Amino acid sequence: IITTHTHDETRTMSTLHLVVQEAVEKIHGVIENVKSKRHTFSTLREFTLDAVTGMRSLVLVQFYIEFFTNCGVKTREELTELVQSKPDDMPLQVAYQALVDIEKKFNEYTAEVDKDLLAEDIAMGYNTTEIGSQIPDLKLLKLMSNESDGLHTIFQKSPYTLLILLRHFT
Repeated sequence: IITTHTHDETRTMSTLHLVVQEAVEKIHGVIENVKSKRHTFSTLREFTLDAVTGMRSLVLVQFYIEFFTNCGVKTREELTELVQSKPDDMPLQVAYQALVDIEKKFNEYTAEVDKDLLAEDIAMGYNTTEIGSQIPDLKLLKLMSNESDGLHTIFQKSPYTLLILLRHFT
């Protein structure tokens, strides 16, 4: 049995596929839950700005952190290398391919939401930005406090603000 080491524990390669399978199941559950809520809002914009949808996104991000930790890796590249280094572990290969497939489907869904949201914004007369244009004063919602601040206000408070904009997980 080949082992990998995570912080203070040892995980056998024969059980690593179970960690990946669990990841696929959890990711699938979160995604399907979010997708099922899409049509309960009158507009796609309301759906993407919904705090509950945002909290589900944080759950997914937190889950990936735990998933990588449980696999003993820190990056997606390390996970891929780990799986590729074990070509004879067929349960692991099958589980990893299921992970790749569900992430591909999620990326396709996100691209669809992006396209639909842009079309909705144009139809409602919202200004849309293009590469190189000045960023609008977007309102950003703090999920923990449910308060919002304009992007320009955030940058005025501190010129050294690190802002990470992730794709919405809708």
